[in-house]
Amino acid sequence: MSQPRRGRRQVSQKSQLPLVFGIGAAILVLVVVGVILLNRGNGSEIEKVTVAEGTTAPSTTGVVQELPDEGQQHVADGTKVEYKQNPPTSGSHWSGPAQWGLYQTNPPEDERIVHNMEHGGVIIWFKPSATSAAENEQLVKLFTALSAEQYRTILVSRENMDSKVALTAWNHRQLLDSVDETAIQAFFNEYILKGPECVNLRCPQ
Repeated sequence: MSQPRRGRRQVSQKSQLPLVFGIGAAILVLVVVGVILLNRGNGSEIEKVTVAEGTTAPSTTGVVQELPDEGQQHVADGTKVEYKQNPPTSGSHWSGPAQWGLYQTNPPEDERIVHNMEHGGVIIWFKPSATSAAENEQLVKLFTALSAEQYRTILVSRENMDSKVALTAWNHRQLLDSVDETAIQAFFNEYILKGPECVNLRCPQ
């Protein structure tokens, strides 16, 4: 009488094995996805150095420089502003920001772009004479992808700088001697929507 019951129990236990493995696999996938998203969003790839007030920012490439705030006053459009950093990361600026987008030629004035950073934007600057056609195409492709994530992004040419690529957000700058997609993505993740006029990742247009 007892043997049939054992047989039914064994069949029941075997029938539950696929369900157990399926649940375990689903949990594993969720954990892996969670770790990827956490690493993407926590800025773990960012190496920072703070530049003290009154000192000159070094031209070191690869690390993010946290720079002194030069203020954020509006001045009349057309007024020339002398910035301490190249490219600038803060300071007085015109009342009208630049249009978000791509500027291979005819870049907007610094006084407009600084306003974009005040509104939480990330700016990717590149030196045309130091950038190959393949690198230019790489930058445009990356810029397009970043803009799809958050439109407050500008890719702009700048001949009068030492590095091949420079990344700026309000009070932060990273100089690059190559088109480092990992560094650019990490900088974007860390500083997008972090301007002084942004509150809880909500920024003016």
